[in-house]
Amino acid sequence: MKRLGDIPESMSDGAAAAFYDAHEITTEALAEMPDVSHEFEGRVVRTRPISIRFPERMLAELKSLAADRGVAYQALIKVWLDERLRKERKERKSDRRSA
Repeated sequence: MKRLGDIPESMSDGAAAAFYDAHEITTEALAEMPDVSHEFEGRVVRTRPISIRFPERMLAELKSLAADRGVAYQALIKVWLDERLRKERKERKSDRRSA
């Protein structure tokens, strides 16, 4: 399996076990996975519910993209926000060093 998109969207536990027994996850597929190791550093990740209003078309597109990836749309939003925050932190750190 070379890409995450090669994983079937919906499988029973038995079908998933058979699929992973028959397929090897390549480094390319692993590279597509978001880094979530920070969520498992032996600490409880505290969360707080918020309310954000999205345009209906944007929300529909988010839900469609999330369904294509087999994840909840809220989880997809969190991954994308986390990626952007990491990028912003890295750029800010770089700007401070060059100043």
